[in-house]
Amino acid sequence: NLIYKGSHFETRTEQGVEGKIQAGAIFSNPLGGNDLTELLGRLSEARRLSSGIRRDKLRIRDIKEQLCYVAQDFDAEVLKFVQSPVQMMKQYHYSEDGSPKVADYGDELFKVGEVLFRPDMLSWNRRVDSLPTCIKESISRCDISHHQALLSNIIVSGATSQLPGFVERLQAELSRQQKDSFATIVVAPSHPAHAIWSGASFVA
Repeated sequence: NLIYKGSHFETRTEQGVEGKIQAGAIFSNPLGGNDLTELLGRLSEARRLSSGIRRDKLRIRDIKEQLCYVAQDFDAEVLKFVQSPVQMMKQYHYSEDGSPKVADYGDELFKVGEVLFRPDMLSWNRRVDSLPTCIKESISRCDISHHQALLSNIIVSGATSQLPGFVERLQAELSRQQKDSFATIVVAPSHPAHAIWSGASFVA
């Protein structure tokens, strides 16, 4: 099986073949949940939201985890937002100086997750690959006889993988890029905090 682990500062893929982790096929990518949180913070500044939100990284991360999602078709989602922005707005309720506040968010909520699949939307001071590219590169480092088994058992973990639409989009992207008839199956454990142990149990 192939295990995808998302953390605050990177994403990492590991492969378990015949009960052993393939050290030569481990692939790390410097794109993590922290990058998405920082992006949402910058977008919040552009929207001129209250400083109580813009300067509070924990609150920004909470907004990301509560409201952000991954669009299945980004361009279609942008068009949908342009046509019906009010219907797609979501509200974040919080307290500032003891008073209840509400912040409205729109296309930021799906722009943030899109970076995982199209990192070229932003400028980086380092090489950053898309998640499908990371997984394909990692699989390519294993013997070709294992490719089908790895593609059919991709386990994802980490808070980023819990964004609504993430699993479906990742599976669709990998299937679309697949030249052969191998089935691609992406699974997210119901308890993400135990995902690493779940992956180990598959490998063992």
